[in-house]
Amino acid sequence: MASDVYIFNASNDSALACDSLSYSPTKFVKCFENDLATLPMLFASKNDIVLVEDNPSGTFIDQMHSLGIELPHFITKAAFFKQQSSLKYQLNAIRPWGWSRTVHTIFRSVKHLFLYKSPCSEWNPMLRQLSGRQTAADVLKYVLLQQNPLYIDASAVSQSLQTLDAIPDLFMLRNRWVLKSPWSSSGRGLMRISPTLFDSTEKTWAHGVIKEQGFVMIEPWFEKVFDFSILFSVTKEAVSFLCFSHFKTNDKGQFLGSFVHWNNDNLLLELGIEHKQLEMLVTTLSDAIKMKGFQNYYEGWIGVDAMIVRENGKLLIHPCVEINCRYTIGHLAYALRKYCIDLPNALLRIGSIDEYNDIKAKSVFSKPITSVNDKTMFVAWIEGEW
Repeated sequence: MASDVYIFNASNDSALACDSLSYSPTKFVKCFENDLATLPMLFASKNDIVLVEDNPSGTFIDQMHSLGIELPHFITKAAFFKQQSSLKYQLNAIRPWGWSRTVHTIFRSVKHLFLYKSPCSEWNPMLRQLSGRQTAADVLKYVLLQQNPLYIDASAVSQSLQTLDAIPDLFMLRNRWVLKSPWSSSGRGLMRISPTLFDSTEKTWAHGVIKEQGFVMIEPWFEKVFDFSILFSVTKEAVSFLCFSHFKTNDKGQFLGSFVHWNNDNLLLELGIEHKQLEMLVTTLSDAIKMKGFQNYYEGWIGVDAMIVRENGKLLIHPCVEINCRYTIGHLAYALRKYCIDLPNALLRIGSIDEYNDIKAKSVFSKPITSVNDKTMFVAWIEGEW
């Protein structure tokens, strides 16, 4: 059986923003990618290959086997790209964390070895477009055409700005807005503004985004109550719903972790949302994803971030905050479900070694799912009651 090849290029969103053939992440981000390089093991089969910087230790292998995880082959990037002719594997498909021009450059010397050709096998600039926040705004506009009273108002759809001239007029409509770079990574590339919070710092940031990416997105700054995602799988034939995912963010909107399980019954009752409303949302989002032509340019998993907000005293659904046209931490949590059946409160966390050690010091039970050694700077772990 031919092997799929996975690589954890977590800097892909930044590579898309840069739109370079050879984007090079910072030393800090490279360390993040290298420390967490084994994570695609959760998507891979035992016949597949996960590329790593260094081969994981026997201790790590034993720890993963103790969780019941059937591991793929781990091969160093140096061995794979420099010695591919001697590797005794038949190669099927490239499965990066996300696609960009840079990924195609990385695999350029070996692409001819892969049997399977997907819509992503050759770079198409449309894939970058689908990964940007303008596409998320188009999908949101489509969903809001349903005029569901549980959804935010259609006037809240993001818009693009090539200058900041319109912002004073927008403050006449709402006091609080969020500026967003068209391409950026999870919870980043954001700047909150208001009539009293729009001075040189905010303007300089926005002008920088416009200069680098051509425009900046602006949307209402909502009072957020609850974060969740709708996860899909996209193929040439279908857009298939996988699951709902509940994740945690900090007060700045930056991602903290994803719950492995989401029992939404109590939450839905509390928010006054019926199951059929979420089912309708899934159907409409699926239609919108097809309408935008994702299946023509992309094959793989995607995540649509959404949230429950409070607007004029009412709880409403914001059905599409952004679209991650790649694997997400929510997908990793989804893949972990079969190993955490008896852990209803498990949370998949990714953070620094200091954060991980702090959690352990507080006697919160945690189990790492990436290597921890004296050189580790970043860790992925499952946290909760076992």
